[in-house]
Amino acid sequence: MLAFYGFTRGKSGDIQIGANFSEKAKNWLNLGNHNYRRITRILKSLSLHGLNADAKGFFQALQKVYDKHADQIGEEAFGKWTKAKI
Repeated sequence: MLAFYGFTRGKSGDIQIGANFSEKAKNWLNLGNHNYRRITRILKSLSLHGLNADAKGFFQALQKVYDKHADQIGEEAFGKWTKAKI
């Protein structure tokens, strides 16, 4: 799923924006996209399965995207991601 969204896992295990992010983002980075719900479910699932570090890492990468593309994500979706990663 990271590859679908244009992210990669770094050598230390952290999640980073991948080199092909711009190309991959065309599939999901637009206001109201149904993938935002999928991201919420991914974050919740990681947390529920005790993979809090992965949820936090994914959220941090998403936050970097939100910082640059808030108008394409929207406050509502980002708010749900914020709650889901806890």
